[in-house]
Amino acid sequence: MTILLVEDDNLILKGLKNGIPWNQIESIEKVETATDGELALERMETEPADIVITDINMPFMDGLELTKAIHAKHPEIPVIILTGYSTFAYAKEALKLGVFDYLMKPVQIQELITCVKRAIDKLLETRMEQLQLHRSRPLLQQDFLRRLSGGSSFSDIPSIIKNLGLEELAPPLATALVHIDLTEESLEDEGEAVFEVIGLLEKQIGGYIWLDGDREIGLIHSELRLQEKLVQIIQWAEKQHKISMVISLGPSCSHLEYISESMREAKKLSDGYAVLFHNEIITRENLGTLHSSGDVSELKEKLISYVCQGNKEACANLVESIEQFFPIEQKKSIAMSLLFQLGTIVTRLEDKQLIDKVQVSFDACISQMMATDKIPSQFSILKQAVETICESIHASERTDPINTKMLEFIRQHYTNPLFSLQMLSDHMGMSPTYLSALFKQKNSASFSEYVINLRMQKARLLLLATKQKTYDIAKSIGFTNPQYFSARFKQIYGMTPSEYKEGKADHSEME
Repeated sequence: MTILLVEDDNLILKGLKNGIPWNQIESIEKVETATDGELALERMETEPADIVITDINMPFMDGLELTKAIHAKHPEIPVIILTGYSTFAYAKEALKLGVFDYLMKPVQIQELITCVKRAIDKLLETRMEQLQLHRSRPLLQQDFLRRLSGGSSFSDIPSIIKNLGLEELAPPLATALVHIDLTEESLEDEGEAVFEVIGLLEKQIGGYIWLDGDREIGLIHSELRLQEKLVQIIQWAEKQHKISMVISLGPSCSHLEYISESMREAKKLSDGYAVLFHNEIITRENLGTLHSSGDVSELKEKLISYVCQGNKEACANLVESIEQFFPIEQKKSIAMSLLFQLGTIVTRLEDKQLIDKVQVSFDACISQMMATDKIPSQFSILKQAVETICESIHASERTDPINTKMLEFIRQHYTNPLFSLQMLSDHMGMSPTYLSALFKQKNSASFSEYVINLRMQKARLLLLATKQKTYDIAKSIGFTNPQYFSARFKQIYGMTPSEYKEGKADHSEME
């Protein structure tokens, strides 16, 4: 570190430079001098010092003006005022300008050394915070955009955008959801396939990318040539990696604040039609080609899958897409066909009383469907039936909706470095203490153990399947400290991530 001494009295300046054992203070490597504020500021422009010690009363530019000028460009630099004037006005102004300390002449050598050591500690602490923020900024950006596009509300979006350095996302903006479809020829592990695609997107397109479910990847990018670039990604993934995917593209928007509207449309298209496409991009404009009998069969399977998962939002999106985009002459037959297909699920419920209760409601839906020719009414009935059965699935004794909800939330957020038990407890509406005990009871592991194991499983996959560096892998799975990641990895698997990647492990035995 460099100390800059600023003093117009040459005798005092010489005494400060030569009379203080600067070389005995850890981290101090150089001591520079200037005889007035202007000269000091010129030196700061060409070679900024780390700590400035200055007099107040000097010609051309006094110490307070110098402090103000320094902090305008380097607010983190500690400025120590060393003066023979005990005027209250000076002290008040110095405090206002944020000087680190205000010492009176003649100052004791040990007092000045102690002050400088405190300034060094403060400066190192500030720089460490800045470094951590710089390292974690991509993760913070990713988490904010994921939540913003998902519809989360924030009190001051423009300030967050500025603080996270997201101004580079120039409008018009668009969103995309990349849905991975594994085939027999593709990679056997879906995690490997997903991260292959993420790597392709990062390399070929850029923008902001995050995992949005087991097989879905979210993307925000400038709309300029985005669809053309995504077509190339689809072709490359199929040719080079035998990975099939469908990408739903949301409409453009004028500002990042409105990105959730674009993502909401992309989500509807994905839930409603991803099953009907193969290695293609879905937009509102290209839905007119989907109306074959085979498409309806695929829709039945997809709806059944959503209902069995109890995923009411995905079900609603699929039904809404059919109502919105299919030709009017097909809508009634599709609605009726889907309604009867849903009836097969009712008999799978194990609770006899629940079956009887749901059957009454379901029979009423069928009667209503048969009695009306109005398309809106038919789809309203279909939505009602879907919601009833979804709720029944959750109510069935063979499911554990609370634990399912907890584990699903963890799978969606475990790569977030800020993810915590508090976040899960807020999502579940339970106290952290109660939730912690409940989680361990249901999963035979504590919350932290479960999250660590989940992250480590993903780390092993990335180490084997990618060429990413260890610190990049650590960052991608939620660790802000690569050293801590390596230590925990070795604790669990008995070797460092580098040793594991180099093949010193018998991977087959560790599965």
